[in-house]
Amino acid sequence: NLIRHPDFFDPAVRAQMVATLKNQISPYVKDPMIVGWSLGNEYDEVITTDEITKILALPESNPSRKALKAYIDLSNTRFSNPPSADDIERLRQFYADKYYAFVEDTIKSLDPNHLFFGFWLAFGWWQNPSDWSLQAKHVDALGIDVYVQKFDPAKLGALVGKITVPVIIGEYGFPADYSSSRGFGTYADSVRTDALSGSLYKQWIHDTAINPNMIGNCWFQMYDEPITGRGPGHGSSLVYGENFAFGLVRDTDTPKGELIGQVEDANVNADRWREQASAGK
Repeated sequence: NLIRHPDFFDPAVRAQMVATLKNQISPYVKDPMIVGWSLGNEYDEVITTDEITKILALPESNPSRKALKAYIDLSNTRFSNPPSADDIERLRQFYADKYYAFVEDTIKSLDPNHLFFGFWLAFGWWQNPSDWSLQAKHVDALGIDVYVQKFDPAKLGALVGKITVPVIIGEYGFPADYSSSRGFGTYADSVRTDALSGSLYKQWIHDTAINPNMIGNCWFQMYDEPITGRGPGHGSSLVYGENFAFGLVRDTDTPKGELIGQVEDANVNADRWREQASAGK
């Protein structure tokens, strides 16, 4: 990596990225069980202003620095010297747009049969909201991860309505913490019981089903995380990493009946809710 991402303005680096992706994708180009591809995950794939500042400080021969400098020179009446915070943001958006375009073009050229979801942009976990539109320009459907208890039409719904591609949620969930009685951690969107998790699930499916731009939700996850944490870690800590009860099934292979019953009910009714919304009922 150059700073946080590959120096994709370097032809040799581009060739290496293409070769790596080809090895991973080519065996599955005709696989009917695959819906689509993503590259990277959440904040790791966001281009940051700090990254741009550090690239500008690299030697003049660096390909990415040369690309940023060329962009500044072509827009010299718009940039101050040294670049202001607003200038850095414009450079960030230029750089991010070129990077996401390269990734999209590469993946779609290697596999025209499947969708490209981007990198599961985490709702609110970005440099600023412009990242939403930046990523949406370069995907077939915008893949996002979101951990809030309600699909808020005024916030998430408004963002969904601003772009021209559909949105699929790759991660969401409302884990029960059982009032800390079972050793699991408390997450930002934790509730007390499986029944409450199920109630939020049902409302979430309803609210996304009636939004015509939403095409799917992927619950995180099938099994609870271990109460000792999913790792990695070392030393004398009792818990390593996340230890949340996200699952539909307990780590003892016991289904959570109060949750799963409402999951089933919501999934059965999702098509009806969407049809009713489309008909204006």
